[in-house]
Order: sequence, then C-alpha cells, then structure tokens
Amino acid sequence: MQKKIGFKILSLLTIFQIRFFRIKDQSMYPFLKDNQLVIVNTSKYSKRNIKHGDVVVFKVLGRKINFIKRVIGIPNDKITITSEGVEINEKDFFQHHISSNYELRSLYLLDGQYFVLADNRNISSMFDSRKIGTISLNDIVGKVVKTI
Repeated sequence: MQKKIGFKILSLLTIFQIRFFRIKDQSMYPFLKDNQLVIVNTSKYSKRNIKHGDVVVFKVLGRKINFIKRVIGIPNDKITITSEGVEINEKDFFQHHISSNYELRSLYLLDGQYFVLADNRNISSMFDSRKIGTISLNDIVGKVVKTI
C-alpha cells in the first residue's frame, strides 16, 4: 500500500514537473535560510516566463551541485554594476554595498541570457553573475514557487 501511494505521489510530481531542493548556504538569506526546503517548478513553460525578482535554481558547468539565486536581469536588459548598487536599464534596481573593491561594469543581455545575484551579496559572489557571468536559459533548472 505504501509503495503504491509513494509511486502515485512520485508520478504526480513528475507530471507537474515539481522538484524539491534543500538550501545549503546563507547566500539567499533572509529570503531563504540554510537547510530550508524549496519547491521548484521545472516545466519549460515556467522557465520561459522568468522575470525580474524571480528566484531560480541553475547549474554551473563543471559543478555537480545546483545553485539558487535571484534574477536581476533578463534578456534585452542593460545591467550596470558598481560598488554602490545595480541599475537595470538605467534605473536604480537596488542598493548593495560590496565590502571589496568593485569596478564599474556594464553589459547588455542577449536573448536567453540572465543575470543572477545572491540576496546576501557580501557573503556570496562566488556563484552569481558577478563571477560566473550570465547564465543561459538552458542552465536554469526551474523557478522557486514555494518555500517550506
């Protein structure tokens, strides 16, 4: 009986393209906390509708684990980053203060390119777009739809 119920639940999750991920660091604090569970919609429809502010799970070439960050820039955006903040299409998007020296940088996102940052920017820049560059739509596993 339990095997049948487990199989039915697994089948439903597969049909609706839902996956669970556990947070393993503080890079998205305070939105997501270490060891918290998130539900991710992995459907192609969900990935085609990514917008500013969405939190996505993505893969990085050469790494075995997935990463989770907030989408700051979407295709056709102009991103300008300084040590004081980020502008999207020449409008202030948010302020942040990076403890290390950071040079002015501007870039235009092409079709299928996304710019992602951690919410807790002073702790995590290793695997966000400041270090790894843009991520492609193909690298995105899915969009976070619920936290547990």
